Amino acid sequence: NRRFDECYIRQERLRSGSFGTVYTCRHKLKPDVTFAVKIMDRKRLKEKDVSAVFREVKILCELAKDTEDEATPRYIVELIDFFVEPDYFYMVQVYAAGGDVFDRLTSRKTYTEKDARDLSKKLLETIHFLHTHKPYPIVHRDLKPENLLLCDSVDDTHILVADFGFARQIRDNERCETRCGTPAFVSPEILLGLSYTTTVDLWSTGCLLYMLIGCYPPFQAPNHRALFRKIRAGDFIFHEQTWKNVSVGAKRLITHLLTVNESTRSTAEEALRSDWFDLKPSQLAKVDLSASLMEMQDFKPKNTWKKALRALG
Repeated sequence: NRRFDECYIRQERLRSGSFGTVYTCRHKLKPDVTFAVKIMDRKRLKEKDVSAVFREVKILCELAKDTEDEATPRYIVELIDFFVEPDYFYMVQVYAAGGDVFDRLTSRKTYTEKDARDLSKKLLETIHFLHTHKPYPIVHRDLKPENLLLCDSVDDTHILVADFGFARQIRDNERCETRCGTPAFVSPEILLGLSYTTTVDLWSTGCLLYMLIGCYPPFQAPNHRALFRKIRAGDFIFHEQTWKNVSVGAKRLITHLLTVNESTRSTAEEALRSDWFDLKPSQLAKVDLSASLMEMQDFKPKNTWKKALRALG
């Protein structure tokens, strides 16, 4: 029966979304540790949104228990506290002080294929962890740049996958049908209104890996209709100017993830066995991607990926 204000002090406002506002906060008994709290106005939530909040909390609680195992990848934003009050929900989580990965990359002076591979491997390890979760696999369903955070402002490789608001457990080989996600990163099967499983996350991961190397998304168009047409057709290319020096293994991996037919799309486990991850770090460190960062700086003001749609239908 504790209240949020009895335990925490709310501080700086970080960002607002359609379902809540995120602030930094500090626990009164741990004033030297910064957390993040998402505050949701219950008056603005529909019944299905309330159910989604409790589903997200349940999933995060289960994941927190799993990550107590030292062998488990710690690349997921951890839920610290949850308060249910008459007017608001409060979700207190680990504060990712480094912001999102792509914002950080735009401020770097040097960036190589090795850096991109290091981030890609941790992302794939996290997706593999979610998709092989026991007793039921977890599908995230909204993997996109601003949901890929950095733990602190110093380490550029300690990523945290965030925002499990669309996530759900897949029980007994059931298939999902909800059309959700973010336009530039949504899979063809969701756009086509087909039922789906964890494979939708691998498509989104393919888009993110493409961005980690190319510094721009694989699918771009002036409007959603044209964008969705490209996605349904798997219509993307590796532009010579950006990709000419990138290793074949990286391009092959991305192609296997951005496969329209979900039955032949790589799983996270298969992706982690890619020969890209066998290449010597010194070899990849020679592939300079710094020039591509300018492309990301040019693209970010448009930030089309931030136009998240609750339902693509």
